[in-house]
Amino acid sequence: MAPAALGKALPTRLPPALARLPGLSALLALPASPLGRAPAGVRYSPAARAAGLLRLGACYAAAGCACGAAGQAAANGVTAARRAARRRAGQPPSAEDKKLLASVPRTAALWAAFMGAHAAPRYAALAALDGAVMALPAARSLPALPLVRGGAA
Repeated sequence: MAPAALGKALPTRLPPALARLPGLSALLALPASPLGRAPAGVRYSPAARAAGLLRLGACYAAAGCACGAAGQAAANGVTAARRAARRRAGQPPSAEDKKLLASVPRTAALWAAFMGAHAAPRYAALAALDGAVMALPAARSLPALPLVRGGAA
């Protein structure tokens, strides 16, 4: 990518401490919407778009991993507390109490794989489709529709 295009792709300057990190400026120069239209004056190669999609998938995978781990840990904690409360109350163990708790790392890995491999490309495709539709002259001439909510108005 030419330096002029790189300057247009980065709207703000990096702080000096971050500018010294190797590869950060190249990572930030990847397209934010890998399947969408490039900004005016910028052209992305197919390799840059593929790398942008991989970066987007990695971001979604990290979010899926963190949320999956937090959610499963919370669910396991609530389940363990409920079982302990039953034991303290002297109740016999139920069939549900005999089930093993789900593995936090396994659940986090599953959510990371789902978010990175499925959700990121889907959202990138939807963002590209939305941008293409909104660029149509007919779409710009229509009035904005308010959100319709159920219930009494």
